[in-house]
Amino acid sequence: MKVYGLVNTGMEKVARQEIIELFQKKPLSHPRVLEVDLTTEETITLLTRGQSFRRLLIGFGKGGEVQQIPLEKIPFRDFFFPESKFKIEVEGVKGQDNRFDLARNLAGRLFPLIEKNIKVHLELKKPQLLVVVFHNDQNFFVGVDLAGKELNARFYRVFPHQASFKGDLGYYLTRKSGFAAGKKLVVGFMKDGVMAIEAAIFANKYWVRDPWKENFSCLSFPRWQGLSLSKPSPGAFIVDAFDENTQNFTAARKNAQIAGVDKNLHIQKIALDELDVRYDKGSVDQLIFHLTAKDEDKINEIFHQAIYILKKKGILVLISRKSFEVSSGSNFTVMEREEIVRGESPLLVWVLRKG
Repeated sequence: MKVYGLVNTGMEKVARQEIIELFQKKPLSHPRVLEVDLTTEETITLLTRGQSFRRLLIGFGKGGEVQQIPLEKIPFRDFFFPESKFKIEVEGVKGQDNRFDLARNLAGRLFPLIEKNIKVHLELKKPQLLVVVFHNDQNFFVGVDLAGKELNARFYRVFPHQASFKGDLGYYLTRKSGFAAGKKLVVGFMKDGVMAIEAAIFANKYWVRDPWKENFSCLSFPRWQGLSLSKPSPGAFIVDAFDENTQNFTAARKNAQIAGVDKNLHIQKIALDELDVRYDKGSVDQLIFHLTAKDEDKINEIFHQAIYILKKKGILVLISRKSFEVSSGSNFTVMEREEIVRGESPLLVWVLRKG
């Protein structure tokens, strides 16, 4: 079946990599959308393990205009059950009136096709199923949402930090460092622990979400009744993370426990200048720091510690405010400088390699 993976801007490359790693299949890449053919079992695997995605849809079709997308051959009985209540959500289109008109027109096409064999209802407040119309500035993508909600707001972030970010971005930033299982990663100034938790989930091949526990919409699909998957066995790979702040240390530990990765995280409350005591010289492959304004005056000490604990050609990732510029000196080469826009607070991501 056709699956559309909707991602935030800039996440396309890592989402493509994730699909290739999971299924050895190369998806079609569009701005903010990945398109791939998957079996039912593969689709559930992507839903449970895909860390890059904002939404996952069973694709009904795509086109330059919604009216041009053929819907007549869609097996609606696979996804809609008798008396099911659904809503049409339009994203990527400016203007409430425009979104309403698109939803109304699509509903006018869908109802006659679905109700040939199934009685359904439109429900705006508490829908059981969500049909999404997404415009990526080039094409419209239409499909039924597997979860019925956005996926990047992780269930484990019960104790969030105001400067932290959602799970998909946390995962993206760990992958920017080149991190993979078998590499030694240390996450500094961990805040609420999102990056370290996402890294532990990835390295140990854990589920990032449980469709049964979160009661996702796809569990009601007639085609998927009785479907089950075994949760992965506990992994043994450890990710290190630290913070100098007691509140952050406590929040990260609690979030890690909720996420089920507390045994895969070595969370420490230590000062920055203790790293060269805690870690052997040249023992770390990747080192990540999330700098808020109060951390920026520590940049020289960060470089001092990174020079000591990173391996030769080890990677240092710095996440900072847009206004903060980094001078890497002679010991590091700037491999990439990327601006990430999320809401009203753009971030700069620096990827540096130790010489």
